[in-house]
Amino acid sequence: MVSVLFLLLQSAAMVPPNAAAIDDDGTITVTATQLPDLAAQAEACAKQLCPTRKDIAVTVAYASALFDEGNYRDAKRLLAGAVTRTRDAAKAEPIAVSTLYQAQATLASHEGDQDIVRDATWASANVLREGLPDNSLPQLTAELRLADWQLRTGDKTGAIARYADIAARAAAAGHGAIGDVASLRRAVTVESTGRTSEAMALLDSLAARPGADAAELRRAALSTAARLATRAGRTQQADAYVALLAAEPGGAEPVLISSAELPRPGRPDTAPFLDGVGLDRGARGSDLAGLRWVDIGYRILPDGRVADIRFVRGSARLAWAQPLLGYIGSRRYTPFAGSDGVHRVERYTLTADYMVPSGSLIRRRLRNPRFEVMPMTVSAAAETGH
Repeated sequence: MVSVLFLLLQSAAMVPPNAAAIDDDGTITVTATQLPDLAAQAEACAKQLCPTRKDIAVTVAYASALFDEGNYRDAKRLLAGAVTRTRDAAKAEPIAVSTLYQAQATLASHEGDQDIVRDATWASANVLREGLPDNSLPQLTAELRLADWQLRTGDKTGAIARYADIAARAAAAGHGAIGDVASLRRAVTVESTGRTSEAMALLDSLAARPGADAAELRRAALSTAARLATRAGRTQQADAYVALLAAEPGGAEPVLISSAELPRPGRPDTAPFLDGVGLDRGARGSDLAGLRWVDIGYRILPDGRVADIRFVRGSARLAWAQPLLGYIGSRRYTPFAGSDGVHRVERYTLTADYMVPSGSLIRRRLRNPRFEVMPMTVSAAAETGH
């Protein structure tokens, strides 16, 4: 009789030996060119014990591919299985395991499971606290994600304090770039609490950083200040920041300087585009918020306007996504050199958080209906906050 182990090894040998790999910094490189190759290795690792790095690399890569296709449910299950298999290896492979938790938290934020978002975000940070030297770059990056999570859950005071702590620790450890990101996010969060003068003073101090190596920071600080001033209706102040931004040496990418607010979907029982979809996309009811997704492409013109906004792919019946076209079209970027413009794609997920409604025992997407956003092109990350 042929052993099951032999069949598994034979199956694995039919696909590239390393469809995906993860390095010492947690960066995953995908070498497989076909989705079935990733699926085969992910399935093999689920059935037999793969080395931790290989297991995490192929699992995260395959889950990412499933996410790209809109298959959030299977991606969620895949990542949960990998967490169960590899969490005991956190001491030996802290960066790889932390990367897995990070992927799980990101997927869960779109899928709506805030329990997983919370647990995975904290686990990602705790693994690095225990496994790496204090104030290492991966550790500080995980702390930044924790601060972002605090902000998303309404703990602005905690987020502001953590952003400030990260900036101080990063400066002391020589990781200035991550500290600058924390300071920029602290300024935006402080401004949202009504402490406008404090926020703008922080942005002004960042924009005044001297030296050629601080040019990118100055552009980020000035564009952030311009967006905040525009949003608050302080047109003269916004124009002054835009003028300062124009005087800075141009960066490689256009910088967002103004935008309308991201639309918020209405309550699921009043908004027709939030038709009911249950936990497994089977159960239906008026109190269930539907999970929908769409990739939207657009082009930033050299004069800073946005054009060619279009649906690239997504769920069926995209009427619910129409407000997003106007939102993207409202953006204005800094002018830049280039005849054809810059093309970008962003993923929008119409989702809501799970909760157990009164009189039921079943968790359903019901609370806080919203659009989650993710850049599908690297250069879009600055505008979406990823």
